[in-house]
Amino acid sequence: RADGIKSFINAEDDKIMEIHNTGASGLKVAGYRASLIDIVLQTAFRAELGKLPADMGGEVPIVSLAAVGGYGRAELNPGSDLDILFLVTKPANSYAKDSATSVLIQNILYLLWDTGFKVGHATRSVSECIKEAKDEQQSKTAMMDARLLAGDEDLFTKFTKKFESDCLQRDQQAFLDLRTEDI
Repeated sequence: RADGIKSFINAEDDKIMEIHNTGASGLKVAGYRASLIDIVLQTAFRAELGKLPADMGGEVPIVSLAAVGGYGRAELNPGSDLDILFLVTKPANSYAKDSATSVLIQNILYLLWDTGFKVGHATRSVSECIKEAKDEQQSKTAMMDARLLAGDEDLFTKFTKKFESDCLQRDQQAFLDLRTEDI
């Protein structure tokens, strides 16, 4: 299966390269590349969700798959890491390794790795995301650009509202001062 995905991506990358060679801007090329990977991840998410056995203790995974950072801004250059967030309903370490949620996440990650992607990923609840954003400014910056790819829309909306109120509307000047220091 990973080989089929690689072939698809390679063929589409060739088309994107042709667009680049005809004078398209780097931003446009990065947008096309992000759209391509969106399709791959959305398809993988649905496929892996559909393959979960019905006998996994009755658990239905409530997971949102989001792009973050540059990928969240729909700017993904060929060869760039995929930065993704699996948003879950309870603390990430509370899921059993064989739970439907853990299996879904693992299967998607294994597929991406087998396909050859370098993946930066995290699995967090909404409260864990907020804590991470408050503790780590680079994580906060990456999550500012979070974009839902697949999964539970309500959970993602809950995240974005909580992130907005707790991380963006509070201490704006302190955040800007820290980011200015990074320049």
